[in-house]
Formats: sequence, C-alpha cells, structure tokens
Amino acid sequence: MEIFSFDLGGLFVAVVLAPIAWAIKTWVQRGAQAREAELEQLKRDNEERSVKAQERLIEDNAKAQERLIEASERERETAELHEAFSIHESLTKREVFDAMGNAEMNPASREFLVQLHRRATHRFEQFDDRRPLPSDVQELVRAAVAHIAHRIPEESAEAQVLFERKVEAKTLGGADRRTFLVDGRVLSKHHTLHALALRFARENGIQTVAEFTRGWGAIVEKVIGTALAPSVYTGHKLLTDPTKGTDSYTRRYASRDLRTMNDLGALELDGTRFLLAWESGVTPAPADIGRVLHLPLIESFASDPKWNVVERSPVERD
Repeated sequence: MEIFSFDLGGLFVAVVLAPIAWAIKTWVQRGAQAREAELEQLKRDNEERSVKAQERLIEDNAKAQERLIEASERERETAELHEAFSIHESLTKREVFDAMGNAEMNPASREFLVQLHRRATHRFEQFDDRRPLPSDVQELVRAAVAHIAHRIPEESAEAQVLFERKVEAKTLGGADRRTFLVDGRVLSKHHTLHALALRFARENGIQTVAEFTRGWGAIVEKVIGTALAPSVYTGHKLLTDPTKGTDSYTRRYASRDLRTMNDLGALELDGTRFLLAWESGVTPAPADIGRVLHLPLIESFASDPKWNVVERSPVERD
C-alpha cells in the first residue's frame, strides 16, 4: 500500500509538477533572453547615438573650419585689394608725374622712377596667384606700372617682364589662356612660340645667336610693325638661359623654364642651350604681352598650313 502511494506521488510529480517546472524554466529563460535582447538593443542604440553625435561633431567642425577659411580668404582678399590701391597710389602721385616729365634730362628724376618701378613690381609679385584681383583694379595698376616703364625702358625691362608674368598668373579669370596644338602637343602661347622657334632654327640651319636674332627678328618686326610703339624689336632679351638671371627670376621662374626647355627641347646656339624669352626680343616688354605680342606671332605662323598650328581649348601650362 505504501509502495502504491509512493508511486502515485511520483506519478503526480511527473505528471503535474514537471510541466510546471519546465514552464517556469522556459519563462525564466525567455525573460533572460528578452532582457539580453533589450540590453543588446540598448547597446546598439547607444552606439548609433554615439556615431551620430560624432558625425554631427565632425560636420560642425568642418563647417566651422569652412567659415574660418572663408573669413581668412575675405580678409586676405581685402588686404590684397588694399595693397593694390596702395601700389597704384604710389605710382600716381604728383611727384611721380613731375619725375616722368624730367626723366630724359634729370638723372635724379630718372633714378627716382627706377626705384619706384622696382618697389611697385616687387610688391605686386608678393600677391598670391590663387586670389585674382578684380580686372578693373588690376588694369589700374598695370597701366600705371607700364606708364613708368615706358619712360625708363632699359632700366625697367626685366622687372617689367616679371611683372607681366605675375599679372597673367594673377588674372585667373580674365587672362587669355588660349592654347595651341603643335606637333601633337597642347602648349601655352609662350611654349608654342618656343616650339615654333625650334623648328624655325632647325629648318633654316641656324646655329648662332646672331643668325637667330636676325632671322626670328625679321618675323617679329613684320608682325608687330609699329603697333606696339614705343615697344620695338631690339633683339634684347630674345633668348633666356635658365641657368642664369637675377635672384628674382631664379626664385620664381628659372626651375620652371628649365623644365620646359628640357621637355620641349632647347635652342642650341653658340654652344649654349636657350629658351625663347618671354619678351621675344621686344623692348620694353609691352603690357598684356600675351595678347599683344605672343598671340599675333602665333597667328602669323598658324596662317601658313605648313606650320600645322591649331588653336585648342584652354589648358594652362605656364
């Protein structure tokens, strides 16, 4: 009878209590899994919020940096504009016009203009090429500098060339950036002229500076005529040796001119390697030299099909 009672009790536990225990265990496990899932979701939510917060911080920092850069650019542009007007003012004072009127007869007046021109062109060279000046402001300075250069052509020749090269670089939006296809290469105006000069010398058997000065000079004189007066072809600064020159030229242009000469080939005359000079032998270097000198020279060759010079879309090489 006791055995029967024991078996009956065991059966009761097995039938009734075991499912309850299993249900409780399952409920506990599911609760634990749910809490674990909630914790995982909370962790993911926190990580997502952290990432978004970092992204917002990065974005805010980037915007703040952009505002600082824009403010710095505006400040720099304002400073350059102020400097440009200061240069123009220094070139247009009454004593400057008096000195220009006396430059031919008065050595002191001439020296005054020489030093003024040097200071003005040097100040202009310090401008950043990446920040173009308004074209009307740049033209004010250009005209004033050129006016003085015409009164002292010999003394201002080299500084005027460096000034004109700077003007072209500075006028990013308005400079004449036309390029030409020569022997399968797209070149700037200056480099196009050098390539043409190489072929001209080769085809005419020119081996000396004197021969090249006469032959190339005849073309230049024919093209410009009297249109550039008082600038005329003299043969002075017709050729450039990038291994020589003033400190200003060496610092700003020598390495680039040397690369150009090595890339396109050199005019080998009298045992020296030359690059066709920026001013192409015209003295004093005219204002806006690219438009008024380089372009007409190129067009004179392009008009003859044998030279195979074709204008292309702008590609900045200089």
